[in-house]
Amino acid sequence: MINNKKRKDIEKDAVYQAFMKMPIAICITRIKDGKFIAVNEAGAKLSGVKREEMIGRKTLDLGYISQEQRELLMEEIKENEFSRNFPMTFKIKNEEIRALMATTKFKLGSENFLLNFIYSIANQKETTTLAEKDLFYKLTLLDLKYIKHKLKPYNLTSRQ
Repeated sequence: MINNKKRKDIEKDAVYQAFMKMPIAICITRIKDGKFIAVNEAGAKLSGVKREEMIGRKTLDLGYISQEQRELLMEEIKENEFSRNFPMTFKIKNEEIRALMATTKFKLGSENFLLNFIYSIANQKETTTLAEKDLFYKLTLLDLKYIKHKLKPYNLTSRQ
């Protein structure tokens, strides 16, 4: 018979192994500063940086996400506590990688974190599939939302 402590240890190990072996890039980042807390093998492979070098570093420092993308993502997280199909572009060894990210907010102790799933779309055809047209639409909306956000202090978006 398995006691509660042994069962919890088995569950922790199973969850950790599943996290590490998932074929999609997964990482956990701290909301307040974007610091990587955990990265799976696929996440390290996609980023081109060793896991050990990512942990404790900020997403912005590694070029994983731009400041503008982070601001837009944080705005969406603030409104919904999650994001689906968030378009992002990051640089790996001077190469831009297009990706979609699904993320959700969670709390551990007194700190807030993001659980991020990142899917590279870099090797797909340019504009033929419905998913890519949807991405283009979302990117356009994202650009418009960003532009509107930047123009808001100047009151240029209201009609006179």
